[in-house]
Amino acid sequence: MKTPTTLATQPAKGSSRTTTLAIATALLLTGVLVYVLYLPNGSEHAAETRAPLPVATVTYAEQEGYQRPLSFLGLVRADQESHLGFELGGAVAELMVKEGSRVSQGDPIAVLDTSQLTTRRAGVAAEVASLESELELANLKATRQGRLQQTDAVSKQAYDETRLSAKSLEAQLDAKNAQLRSIEIDLEKSILRAPYDGVVGERFVNKGVVIAAGAPVVSLVASAAREAHIGIAVEQAAQLTPGENYTLMLRSKPVTASFRAVRPDVDPNTLTTRAVFDLPSGINAYDGEPITLLLA
Repeated sequence: MKTPTTLATQPAKGSSRTTTLAIATALLLTGVLVYVLYLPNGSEHAAETRAPLPVATVTYAEQEGYQRPLSFLGLVRADQESHLGFELGGAVAELMVKEGSRVSQGDPIAVLDTSQLTTRRAGVAAEVASLESELELANLKATRQGRLQQTDAVSKQAYDETRLSAKSLEAQLDAKNAQLRSIEIDLEKSILRAPYDGVVGERFVNKGVVIAAGAPVVSLVASAAREAHIGIAVEQAAQLTPGENYTLMLRSKPVTASFRAVRPDVDPNTLTTRAVFDLPSGINAYDGEPITLLLA
């Protein structure tokens, strides 16, 4: 009896060749695809001619130093600025100015109530008139007794008493006249007047307020000259020359100012000193406005 042959345990040669052929075909297609995608682009980039980069040339020269601009900040200041007050105490009867009012030298700014001074002046004036009458009578009496004394009609003692009485009255009259002049001075000082041409900055009191002697009533800023006070390092301040003109910037515009002097102290907070410049006359600048000094 013959044993049957089992074919399933041996792979077929045709199936193995087909698989190998499929793998080879896939690898070939992958290679072609990679070539198509990357090789042409790479060739183009390689074939491009790149433009040369621009190159800037710099010529160096040896030197001992160089200059750079420096700026120092400061403020515009009025030539004069005062807090005005009365030399006497009392109630403010009238205030003639407001903030921003322009005044000329001698213009009245405020007035105190002078009712008490007026009454005192009237009383002293009456005493002066009385003493003048007594002195006139005493002088006439002394003149008559002087004539009579020459004929021994009046004793020398009586004549001397009358003559010296007239001198005493004269001294009293001088004292009362001095007191009257003092009252007149106080009445004049009861009117606060502008010491110079300027603009009223701030009012510190109003009408009816009772103030002490020397208490500020208004602040007055001179309307004439302007100065620039610049905080500057001590090293740069030593290089400034008095009388020389320098450039300052005010509201982004150049201004030529004459250097006057440097203050002899240093601010402990900023460690700078203060240089003072005279600004041109008629310059439109406010007190306290910032200004800058330019130096090389």
